[in-house]
Amino acid sequence: MTGALPSRNSPCPCGSGRRYKDCHGSLEASAAPETLESVLLRALGAQQAGRLDDAARAYERALALAPGHFDALHMLGVVHFQRGSFARARELVARAVAIRPDVGIAQRNLRLVDSALLRERWEARYASWLDLVERPDRDRRAALRAAAAAEPGAPRFSIVTPTYDSPEGPLRACLDSVLAQDYPHWELCIADDASPAPHVRRVLSEYAQRDARIRVAMRERNGHISAASNSALALATGEFVALLDHDDLLAPHALGEVATEILAHPDAAIVYSDEDKVDESGRRFEPYFKPDWNPALLTAQNYVSHLGVYRTSVVRAVGGFREGVEGAQDWDLLLRCAERVDAGRIRHVPRVLYHWRAIQGSTARTMASKRYAADAQERVVADAFARRGVAVRIRRVLRDNFLECDPVAAPPPGVSVVLLGPAGPHAEAWRSATGAAARELSAVDVPAAALDGRPRAIGRDAARAINAAVGAAAGDVVLIADAGCSPPPPERLAAWIAHAAMPDAGPVGALVEDANGDIAAGAFMLDPVGIAAAAWHGEAEGVWGMAGRAALVQNVAAVTIEAMAVRRDLWAALGGLDAATFAARGYDVDFCLRAAASGCRTVWHPGVVLRHAGTVLGSVASGPSGDADAVAMRARWGALLAADPAYNPNLAHAPKLFELALPEV
Repeated sequence: MTGALPSRNSPCPCGSGRRYKDCHGSLEASAAPETLESVLLRALGAQQAGRLDDAARAYERALALAPGHFDALHMLGVVHFQRGSFARARELVARAVAIRPDVGIAQRNLRLVDSALLRERWEARYASWLDLVERPDRDRRAALRAAAAAEPGAPRFSIVTPTYDSPEGPLRACLDSVLAQDYPHWELCIADDASPAPHVRRVLSEYAQRDARIRVAMRERNGHISAASNSALALATGEFVALLDHDDLLAPHALGEVATEILAHPDAAIVYSDEDKVDESGRRFEPYFKPDWNPALLTAQNYVSHLGVYRTSVVRAVGGFREGVEGAQDWDLLLRCAERVDAGRIRHVPRVLYHWRAIQGSTARTMASKRYAADAQERVVADAFARRGVAVRIRRVLRDNFLECDPVAAPPPGVSVVLLGPAGPHAEAWRSATGAAARELSAVDVPAAALDGRPRAIGRDAARAINAAVGAAAGDVVLIADAGCSPPPPERLAAWIAHAAMPDAGPVGALVEDANGDIAAGAFMLDPVGIAAAAWHGEAEGVWGMAGRAALVQNVAAVTIEAMAVRRDLWAALGGLDAATFAARGYDVDFCLRAAASGCRTVWHPGVVLRHAGTVLGSVASGPSGDADAVAMRARWGALLAADPAYNPNLAHAPKLFELALPEV
């Protein structure tokens, strides 16, 4: 919606067929009796122009003329949503939906309002978490950090910070956060990139005089952030380099927690932590409770960046920061360093140790604020794929904040399709979508039974039937999908196949949407009680999840059999689904975990969407905690069920996935 009023000679938006100047735009129109139609038109015009207060008053007037009017209720709810009054918005949109439950856009807006309310509650819950969980945990671990500092081999950190025209207040706060560390073995290596603002030199000199551990290099010529970072790196004498932006904050226990992790894992080469944002008033918000090492997610976002700690020898071995990729230099450094170390040497500290300052113009608010950074991001990720010899297609997603990277398979592999359920109206669409790469399509009439009120493909007979169909497939890649799902568009299908065809690929899952556009199936998060739970199940289209994860390509522990692409040779090597052990459920989760144990990580690709018009068939991962399948899963995967590397210990178990875990009161 543009918000502009119609031109005088254009058709009147009321639909009368007359010119605007001869209808609602006429001088006489102001004197005409007020009608519901004219009030709604005035409200819509104000809303399009961004005059939300005027729009709200006009919609309220429309409701006074016609109580219970669907459009007035719905659009007034939308206005309140735009104003951030989510509780009032929900009340109004829900009333509209009750009047016209057949209007899809109203149903969708109701889900978006519910998501906004959930985020609002999340922020309030985070404030409680800081008081009830973070602060007690920090105090409880003080002795551990003190012991780490007293260890003979306690690591020494060189904090690398480039500065350039840093605002004085945030710069001082940043430096103070380093001085406040409860771990003493650090040096702060600052390189100022020839800041024109005189206060920068003054502030840096002041702090260098206050503490001998603060070392400053004043560059005579501006060289941009990579050059400045290398100047700071040249000052480093510690075994580990920690990256800190000039206006961000370290938690006072940050270095002590990282040191504790390193002492527990002496071969660690890269260490990172959870993070949150801090605004101009000091309010902490939008925490990111991250997964453990997740190379697929790293192609979508630099989730490691804050707090990123690297073994200094590795950083120097890759040549430090690369010039020419300014704005993505940290991401580039991480990608190049990670290529040199085993995954087991990359450690995650699941504590919020870094506060990313979100001020106007910061990339913490939006990537659009720094277009050059967005271009550099695409370049460094493309370069990382090129070093592996992989051609890749990159597109920006989620309002251009993140990347979606799909390998390009050349030549395309042969593909077989196995549909779960009787061949229905979508079979020909699947055959057509796979095109020239298709080898064959088979439909497996899997046994179904009612579970939790929904028919699901369960039982050893279902697993055996799937094994037989995949075993007979001729394609290099086998697509397994619910027969009630329509295929994704050809270019998305090609991306799904290309991911699965990678030599080291594990199973690759897609997203299954139900008739409402909500997430019905896709990725599983492991759970010590329920075995596994569907991640983001029931979330509306357009909901991103924490840091966009609900919509980003990433490694997960498992994906559902009803939307799985897998290399035929991997399936054969693992012996397919374990029908002998699992009687009714969990065989797809088990298959993915066995693939990971063999060195093939499972990937979930939410950009590949299968749409289902009704009930989704497939294996069920969750269920009674004491049944035979749950016992078998715990016997085989017990330790992993309690510590899913794609999840985070600060988050709640199912059925409250991705909610903060708070102590019972």
